[in-house]
Amino acid sequence: MEINKKFNRVDMQVSILTAIIVIISSSCVYFFNYALTYNDMIYTLSERSRHIYKYVEKNLDKDTFIEINSEKDHSKESYKSAKVLLESVKNTTGVMYLYTAKKTKDGSLVYVVDGLDSSRSDFRNAGDLIEKEIWGDLNKALDNNILLPKKIKKTSWGHIFISYFPIHNDVGKVVGVMGIEFEAKHQYNTFRFISIVTPFIALLTCLISALVAVILFKRISNPTYTDFANTDYLTGLKNRNAFEIDMNNLNNSNLKQPISIMSIDLDGLKKINDKFGHQTGDLYIKNASKIIQDVINKKHIVYRVGGDEYIIILKDSCHEEIDSIVNKINLKIIEENATNELNLSMSIGYAVFDENLDNSLFDTYHRADSEMYCNKRKINKND
Repeated sequence: MEINKKFNRVDMQVSILTAIIVIISSSCVYFFNYALTYNDMIYTLSERSRHIYKYVEKNLDKDTFIEINSEKDHSKESYKSAKVLLESVKNTTGVMYLYTAKKTKDGSLVYVVDGLDSSRSDFRNAGDLIEKEIWGDLNKALDNNILLPKKIKKTSWGHIFISYFPIHNDVGKVVGVMGIEFEAKHQYNTFRFISIVTPFIALLTCLISALVAVILFKRISNPTYTDFANTDYLTGLKNRNAFEIDMNNLNNSNLKQPISIMSIDLDGLKKINDKFGHQTGDLYIKNASKIIQDVINKKHIVYRVGGDEYIIILKDSCHEEIDSIVNKINLKIIEENATNELNLSMSIGYAVFDENLDNSLFDTYHRADSEMYCNKRKINKND
């Protein structure tokens, strides 16, 4: 029940709505930007691979795929020219691995020319078997397919962007494959970091936005458009409904402090309405409300419970303090009447909760109301 009440509050609904909007918008921005930048990275690497492929296929000696079968063939001119070409392209373009491969008669896939420096430990000689985890892609390339990946691939030798291209002889027949591998560890780690951190940032933004929405709603919206069910529209004070709710809550709680009720009734409001109209009557009410609010401090609550009736719940106040409040209100009225021809007047009565006299705070209110009417009769008698 308590949870339902909280969710029925407008500020809570605003915060939830704000959080939902932030989550949806953040998710859309995240997925759009992630997809856009990731696809752009893949596209850039693909285009670089295509340009390398076109250049190598145009200048590569295709005889290597026939003449070169083992390490002993490294001395052949076709191997040497192909080796110089691949090393030059690799060093110029920043490729991690650049090599050619072919299928042997027994169906194995072997290296033909490796673009790495022959002094490196990971250099592959002609005829060395290619790692079997990439045989599937190489076979597709040998079937005259260009293989460009849609994502970074994780292999036993790191995160790389691998593309495979068929190499054709002069009559257009596929005689081998060229493998191009770009190191992509940096790109992989960057996008992994984005995918992990962005949801946390979105969540934090969501929480901050919800909190800001609640604060702003309370500071901006609520003072202007306060809860209409519990607020008097004309004066901005609490209304009768709020008074009865608060009184019931106070009655149901343990009264650990003295509580007093003050009843105030405006004198002559009907005459002002009849003589000057309801607009002037509203001004009369507003002036009275301002005087009461100026005197009553924030620990006490003021209610406008009728056209000309006010009730004040005073917490932890003694008779002397309440008498002081009544005197201050009367002085404010005198000051107001000195500059305003409406001749404002109020009848005031109060009572302090007494366990011997009152079964509830409503009894205290009735005693305060009776005193107010007694004082009103005195004013009318004097008039």
